Amino acid sequence: MLVAVGARAEGTWDAHFGIETGLDSNPGRNYALPQQAAPMASALGGLRGRWHHGGLTLFGTYDAGARLFPTQPWESTLAQVADTEVGVRLHREVQLVAGLGAKDRRGQREYSDLHGRAGVRWSPDAQLEVTLLGRFEGFWFRPNPNLDFFAPGASIEVRYRFDRHHQLALFGEGAERAHRGLAREADLTAPLRERFDTVMLAGAHYTYRGGFIASVGYDVLSLQSNSFGESMLRHRGTARFGVPLFWELTLFGHLALQLAQYPDGVYASPELFLLDDAENQNALTLELTRPLTDHLELALRYAFFENRLGGNHLHYLRQVGTLGITWRR
Repeated sequence: MLVAVGARAEGTWDAHFGIETGLDSNPGRNYALPQQAAPMASALGGLRGRWHHGGLTLFGTYDAGARLFPTQPWESTLAQVADTEVGVRLHREVQLVAGLGAKDRRGQREYSDLHGRAGVRWSPDAQLEVTLLGRFEGFWFRPNPNLDFFAPGASIEVRYRFDRHHQLALFGEGAERAHRGLAREADLTAPLRERFDTVMLAGAHYTYRGGFIASVGYDVLSLQSNSFGESMLRHRGTARFGVPLFWELTLFGHLALQLAQYPDGVYASPELFLLDDAENQNALTLELTRPLTDHLELALRYAFFENRLGGNHLHYLRQVGTLGITWRR
């Protein structure tokens, strides 16, 4: 939807709301414990908007979702995610940007995550875009406050559009996490120290948009901690696609494969490793959609998640299948 404000200001916005039901093989997201599959129902809604006037641009998103397990109500969750960004163009090629985002999860493994950014975006032409940002993140994990942290950092992203079909993105970021809790010591007689982590992430993604949509990517994450069992080096490859089929059907897919190494031989925080399945696991998701009307869409989804932690033989496995309907504006 297009909204005009005066002669020079305009904006766009869209909304969606969906409900679905299905089966979850591991609603507790547990490692190496007896699992009991459970029926589930969920609802997800969101808003997205963009407004610009002259050299000023505003962008914002908000999504909220609830997942209910009737036979295991203690596993039910509620999550909210919001993000906003403002951009001020100083020159035809230079824009100052600042943003603030937050995520909050209630239920099992409750946490709140607040992050902000500010910096400069340089676009000398329609093909090249370079963004340099200073960042911060605050994380609060309610089941274990010792895992709370504050992390200042910085990032760089370079996007190059070869033409209207092909785009390449290179990115890197780093942060220093200062935890509330103490470092875990391999030697129990060692003096206590505050925990600090150094996190570095770098990668590349290629995207094609034409008769279908496809992207492939690779990134490497280094987490170096002075807390025993918390360091990790992870290599991760991803592939996504969206392709139209017969009978107005569209198939979307996402595949992620990762190889993780643990310098201490173990990884001691599986509860944090599971906060976001889409980012922290080997994963395969497939989604088949078909429009019912101009605003209603039917979707059949399947997701498979798997991971193993080094040294302690912990194995994570989860499968989710759902059928849902979504309204879009």
